[in-house]
Amino acid sequence: MPRMSDERRLGVGLVAYAIALGCIVAVFTCDAGAQAVPSLSTLLARTSVREAGWRAYEHDDASAIDAVVQFRAEHIYRTDYTAALMRYTHRAPVDLGHRRPWIAQPVPSGREPALLPRRFRWEHLRPHWLRTYQQAVDIVRRDVQHRCQHLGERLTPHDWGSEQDAVRYRRIVPDAVQLDCGDTLNLFFHVPRYGRRFGP
Repeated sequence: MPRMSDERRLGVGLVAYAIALGCIVAVFTCDAGAQAVPSLSTLLARTSVREAGWRAYEHDDASAIDAVVQFRAEHIYRTDYTAALMRYTHRAPVDLGHRRPWIAQPVPSGREPALLPRRFRWEHLRPHWLRTYQQAVDIVRRDVQHRCQHLGERLTPHDWGSEQDAVRYRRIVPDAVQLDCGDTLNLFFHVPRYGRRFGP
């Protein structure tokens, strides 16, 4: 059997390397694509889990968050819903570099997030994720609307945050009105100047 020359061996090695590299890139590109463009319902459900926990479906945060994103998309960012949610949340629903990256991984099928820490039992969390996801589906279909109001007047929420966020927010927007959006774990705000410009 004739021996392969060094040049030929090098050529074959380079071809094999190129093929292997192409396969790796293809796999990561597919994974990134799947992560980068989830459905609106998946994005909203992941955001709900991040903001209100795995039992987010027990609260009214998701519908109010959805209203904030809709408002921001149409009037402030002038873009689509997905881009507005990504911008407002700093890409949290798909950011695997976040301190809780597993929250950016749940999918409608209920498959266990690959980065879920061992201290969590997915068999216990999975039913809560699926119910939170279904709540998000109902909201995106417009079967569920936000309940935000102030002194009996229905108002659009323009921002949301935790109690800690709210302290800073009130300093920046002192005339912001805190809304009653039902049973929420977050605080939601209406900005009067937005209301005067874009409607309640």
